[in-house]
Amino acid sequence: MKKIIGCTGHRDLGKMTIEKLHNFMKRSYQDFTNLHCISGGAVGFDIMFAEWCLSNSVPYSLYLAFPFETHTCMWNEKDKSKLKILIENAQDVSHESEEYSPKVYLQRDRKVVDNSEEMVAYWNGINKGGTAYTVKYANKQ
Repeated sequence: MKKIIGCTGHRDLGKMTIEKLHNFMKRSYQDFTNLHCISGGAVGFDIMFAEWCLSNSVPYSLYLAFPFETHTCMWNEKDKSKLKILIENAQDVSHESEEYSPKVYLQRDRKVVDNSEEMVAYWNGINKGGTAYTVKYANKQ
């Protein structure tokens, strides 16, 4: 049975690199063959987490807030291209709403938590924003 790992994290990756993420995942989950991961598909850590999954042959699901065009309407072309590749390689892709509303991002974050057994968070500890909300929500579960 696969262990389901969700992620949450900031847009600004600071000193986080995919190598640091790989080292963390290797220490935490030695056998990647038993994992299935969930990413919310947001710019920053969510994208990095899904890219890590793809590069390590770990199956993953993308839980987007909106369909691709709405989800990425404010993104640069580089980030849009990354998400397109991740969508093409995901085991499954879903979205929460057809129409934009800020509350949909939090609905998506709760869905990631509710469908995960464990969460990997890249969080700066500041108690505001979507990552803080998701960490608090996950800790209550």
